[in-house]
Amino acid sequence: MADLNLEEVVKETGISVRNIKYWSALYDLEFIKQGRRNYYPRKTVDLLKVIGELSELQLFTTNLVRILVDASMGRKFKDDNIYNEYKEKYTELSKCLGQPLPALPSFSLKKQVSGSGNYSFRRPVGQRDDDDALL
Repeated sequence: MADLNLEEVVKETGISVRNIKYWSALYDLEFIKQGRRNYYPRKTVDLLKVIGELSELQLFTTNLVRILVDASMGRKFKDDNIYNEYKEKYTELSKCLGQPLPALPSFSLKKQVSGSGNYSFRRPVGQRDDDDALL
C-alpha cells in the first residue's frame, strides 16, 4: 500500500494533525518529507493508531509508550536505565500488588546499576520529567 499523506492519516486515524506531528517527533516515527508534505508509511500509521488508543486510556506514560514503539520498530530503547529498573523491580512490585504488572517487550540490554548497587525509580536531580506526564 502507498504511503499516506497527513490528511489521509488524520481521516483514517481520527488523530489531530498536532498530535500526529508531536508523536512522530517524540517517538521518532518514520515519515517521508516530499516538498512541503509528509508521507507516512503503513507501519507508522498503525503505530499512531496504537499511540492514540493508549493516549485515550490515560494509563500510559510517555516512557512506556516509547518502549513499546521502539520494540515495535526493532530499535533499542533510548533510556536503558528506566527499562532495566522496571525489569529489576518487576517481581517485587508484582508481589506487593498481589498480581503481575504488565510485561515489557524484551531487549538485549546490559544491566545498569548505580554506584551503590541500589535501584531507584527516581530520576536524577535536575533531569526534566515533563515528557513523562500522561499523554
